[in-house]
Amino acid sequence: MNALAKLRDLIVGEGGAVPPDAGSLAPVADVVERTPEEQAAQVEAARCKATADDLDTRLTAAVTAVAELTEARSAAARGLAVGETTEAAFAQATAALDAAVARRGALEQLLTEARDASQAAYARLHAASAPRLTEERRQRVAEATERAEAAAQELRAAYREACRATGELAERLDELAALGGSPSGIEHSLDDYGHDELQIMEREGWTVRDSRWLPARRAIVCAVPPEGGAPWPK
Repeated sequence: MNALAKLRDLIVGEGGAVPPDAGSLAPVADVVERTPEEQAAQVEAARCKATADDLDTRLTAAVTAVAELTEARSAAARGLAVGETTEAAFAQATAALDAAVARRGALEQLLTEARDASQAAYARLHAASAPRLTEERRQRVAEATERAEAAAQELRAAYREACRATGELAERLDELAALGGSPSGIEHSLDDYGHDELQIMEREGWTVRDSRWLPARRAIVCAVPPEGGAPWPK
């Protein structure tokens, strides 16, 4: 076992292993069940990321240690020059700094290797997840299409009902006029400023929603369903 391998074992454990649950990825709701291959790729990606994160933390500490030991050796060298530090103390400070520099260099190399391994693991996870994500998207599109089609049918029925109700009102207003009543009062109660139903709805908190798919092109008209026929689409 070479020196780098020994240091790897010292830093991250035998064989470079980390606990199997380290760095677990945040769970997401699946529409399609994950395959064993994808699950294994996810565990491996999490393990590699945990190793890289741990090494990054250790490297940060090692950099700080080198800076501190460099200052300590400089102080020892100054002390040696004026006779305040012994040769043994200076040698000890130098050895500690050399070891810290070596540790920092090894950690830099290990971190580079760990980041490469993490990147490769996530690439494998992406490849393993691609079929499931494609199928999930297909299912979501199908479900959204079904909901949109149902909403379109609901709109058709509501539009027919609105036109029928408008036609019914027109007939009742004609009847009222024929009896000498005043249909204009009822008409104005619907259309005058402040009484318009849309304005009332807006005061109640309704919001006119812009849509690139549904321009304002469906005017509600006075309509009478065919005699003996249903006003709803068959």
